[in-house]
Amino acid sequence: MFGFVFPSWFQRTYPDIIANMRRNSQRLTTPFDINPTLKNVLHYQGSGKGNIKDRAISLFKQVLALFLTTERCVNAN
Repeated sequence: MFGFVFPSWFQRTYPDIIANMRRNSQRLTTPFDINPTLKNVLHYQGSGKGNIKDRAISLFKQVLALFLTTERCVNAN
């Protein structure tokens, strides 16, 4: 298990990051995502949607929810 704790000033200053972190807690993420997240702590590159073509996505960005069907992969966002 891995967790993040943010101070209240951070939550007020970056509500988009907090929203993405909460959303991503319900998404499939891997240990590979920790490295870009910690790099993003040092050099913030903004929030937004993560690129699913990358092997790892910063948890500050929205991790897209993908559902596999029998026919194709469907983006749920």
